[in-house]
Amino acid sequence: MCKKLLYLAWIFAFLVVVRITSFTGTEETTAFQGIAETREVIINSENSVEIRTIHVVPGQEIQKGRVLVELERPELTLKINGISHQLEELKSQDGINRDEIMSEIRQLKAQKTVRVSEIDHEIQQIESRYDFNKEMVSSLKSINIVSKGLQDTEIDRKPGAMALEIENLKQERHLTEKRFQGEIDDLTTRLASSETPETIRQESLKKELELLNREKESLLILAGIDGIIGSIHCKAGEKVSPFQPILTLHTRAPSYVRGYIHENIHNLASSGDTVYVNALTGEAKRIQGEIVGVGSRIIEYPLRLKKRPEIQLWGREVEIRLPDGNPFLLGEKVMIETATHNENRYLAWLKKWFSLESYAADASVTTKGADIPITGADMEASGLIYLKDLDRYLVISDDVEKKKNILYLMDNRAKITNELPIEGLDKIDDMEAICQDDYGTIYICCSQDRKKNGKLPDERKLFVQVRRSGSRLIQDGHVLLYDLLKEAAVRNPDEKWAAFIGTEKRNIEIEGMFVEQDDLFLGFKKPLKENQAVILKISNFRMMLEKNHLDKGQVQIWRTLDLQDHDSQSGNGLDSWVGNESASKGKVKGKGASKGAAGISDLFHYQNQLLVLSSHKEKGDKPGAGIIGALRVFDFTEGNLIKTYYFNQLNPEGITFDSLRNCFVVTFDQGSDVPSRLMHLKNI
Repeated sequence: MCKKLLYLAWIFAFLVVVRITSFTGTEETTAFQGIAETREVIINSENSVEIRTIHVVPGQEIQKGRVLVELERPELTLKINGISHQLEELKSQDGINRDEIMSEIRQLKAQKTVRVSEIDHEIQQIESRYDFNKEMVSSLKSINIVSKGLQDTEIDRKPGAMALEIENLKQERHLTEKRFQGEIDDLTTRLASSETPETIRQESLKKELELLNREKESLLILAGIDGIIGSIHCKAGEKVSPFQPILTLHTRAPSYVRGYIHENIHNLASSGDTVYVNALTGEAKRIQGEIVGVGSRIIEYPLRLKKRPEIQLWGREVEIRLPDGNPFLLGEKVMIETATHNENRYLAWLKKWFSLESYAADASVTTKGADIPITGADMEASGLIYLKDLDRYLVISDDVEKKKNILYLMDNRAKITNELPIEGLDKIDDMEAICQDDYGTIYICCSQDRKKNGKLPDERKLFVQVRRSGSRLIQDGHVLLYDLLKEAAVRNPDEKWAAFIGTEKRNIEIEGMFVEQDDLFLGFKKPLKENQAVILKISNFRMMLEKNHLDKGQVQIWRTLDLQDHDSQSGNGLDSWVGNESASKGKVKGKGASKGAAGISDLFHYQNQLLVLSSHKEKGDKPGAGIIGALRVFDFTEGNLIKTYYFNQLNPEGITFDSLRNCFVVTFDQGSDVPSRLMHLKNI
């Protein structure tokens, strides 16, 4: 009996240990060595030059904008002087030509006046002679009264010869004025015209001179960064060939580490992983870095990293980006540590036999993190991006007071730390989507949806390009996206996307977007296409911003997504519930969720995954019915659904990736009366 009890006790203890360890895995740490390096800036010239003066020495610390080297190009000076001389000659010649034209105009005016005066004088003489003859005839007393009346009538008609002569003179006067005035007008036009051969030549020379002066300015080389002078390869007075190094400049601290992972463990690191970099000298130097590149081939270790130089070591290169201002020396040997989570294979085998899969599944979901309220500002979070240099999230709101152009900086504890206005932008309303490209340019899209009163003001139609400098946001261009889409749809009615957008009367609503190289992808919350959410692709979208126009073929339906909640089969591993503190009570149990078509709330492209947020109201009046949010992970290339996560009683509106903490971040808009919330998700 005692033996049986002892056996039962051992079995019970074993099961307890298995139960406890089923929620955990083994944390395997891999360390490898590397060398802290920096990318040198090589100072050179694209032309043959002569070194005039070098203002720095090796090892000298310099500030950005400091003069490093003065160069000379004698042939450039000769060109500038020659073109300047030609411009002066043309200006002088142009002045002479203008004086000549003005003199000719004055002569023509004088000739016109003289000739017209002569003709007027001749007409006056003929008319005076006629009047004199008439007076003489009327004074003859020998003519009887009857015949006199007849003669007066004939005299009043003027003799034919005199009348013809006067008429000819008047015609000549008119033609003379017209001829002289035409010549004067032609000369006046030439005088006022800026398109004379001389002026055209002057403009051409001015542009050429401007380019040469820019080349001359480039002969004064300034430091583009704060840093330290490395090597100086030339001396004052030397002539240098094109692109021959003159000196090198590097940052004060290394910018990256080139590490080497042994070939036997080469698969334990990947781009985007967070690592810890430690000094090998025993000093307390430990900082966090990010793997930005992993080599695709096996190469030999550098000599410095070999303990025994005669033994060959092979592995893969790993490049790790270091933060600015790190404490390492250039060329310093460092140790890199990376941790990967691996579940014990024997524990997995035991889980299978003791039916512990469900516990492990619940643990993997609940460890993703609870949602926490956003504090520090009264706002409704509708989207966000991560700014690594500031270690802050830049958050947009779809309900900003008085349509202010305000965005919010938020820390990882969901506290709003700053309000950032967009300089150069007056008003913006209903911001629903935000993303940034590989160059750090930020793009903001308003909903394009009508207000409750049916009106659609311009501030709700905006698509804005924003340039960022630290904490400053500067508008760098914008278009009224709604107008461009509707106008292009009218111009191209046969294209499939045009039928989806519809006419002016059809409402649209955009809540998600991302940029991939030169293409913009827009996720629509409405309308749906056959109960599926639609993503439009605008090719070469920066041209749209420049031209304020969409060309034929520039827009297309990129993909339609089925965001309906279909009932899941037990154990298929596709669906998981993500718990939350605010709505843990009354959480819906079991796999799957209520059916219902949904539009897109946000989009995020990460590696080869497309993450799509959506939400819908659960059907029915049963207790606990409410909003069901979802995060679906699709294969970016093929479009296949990989995984679905559900959020009970939460309305997800924005998603981004925090590269420093290696996790996704989701914001939830719970309406104007409830604070928005934030959740960190790992291992998606």
